[in-house]
Amino acid sequence: MPGRGVVNIAGTHKTYFFHGDQYAQIEWHPGRVQDSVWYGPAPLYHWQTFKQAGFNRIDAVLPIQGYAHRAYFFSGDKYQRIDYVPDSSQEEAIGAVRSISDNWESLRNAGFNHVDAVLNVPGATNETYFFCDNKYIRASWHEGYGGEKTLEGPKYIAQGWGMTGFDRFDMVLPHPTISDHAYIFSEHKYVQVKVVPGGEHQLISDQRPIGNNWWPSLHSIGFDK
Repeated sequence: MPGRGVVNIAGTHKTYFFHGDQYAQIEWHPGRVQDSVWYGPAPLYHWQTFKQAGFNRIDAVLPIQGYAHRAYFFSGDKYQRIDYVPDSSQEEAIGAVRSISDNWESLRNAGFNHVDAVLNVPGATNETYFFCDNKYIRASWHEGYGGEKTLEGPKYIAQGWGMTGFDRFDMVLPHPTISDHAYIFSEHKYVQVKVVPGGEHQLISDQRPIGNNWWPSLHSIGFDK
């Protein structure tokens, strides 16, 4: 699958979905099949920060707690910290483009040279699940400097998240109003789960195909391929 990063836009019912060299804004409401394309799809290079960084795909987006619109954007074996203003061209790169293996000790130690998906741990500050191929870790971190600590893993996704029926994740979308719920996407399907850090995660909805019945907006613009 192409890079499939995702990040909710705080204070709205909209989400940025990244797919290969394109992106779109989707407006949606959990539990309803009323999602619609708000903007896009548009070329990724419309983000000047991505263009300058040489990013031709966004694999994962890690929101930085304490900021409405600041995040780490992962692309291949690199990442960059970016401030952005939704629905505008206002963006600012915070620091240089950096190598994942050279700057994220927890990811390097786990053998992760790229990141497929991330999920901030509900109820915790600066703790995140990182997913790479068929494995994951849970790690603590601090913006802008080290101090990382691996809290769980590396483990196989099928071991820690087996209830999903997936052995790898393409993107993980936090529920916008229920802090411990998330949507997990793998290829053309998704599930909804309740996240239980350190315990057994719970399946809320079984596997469903992205299509006319569920997430029709993504299907309509080819973001399910």
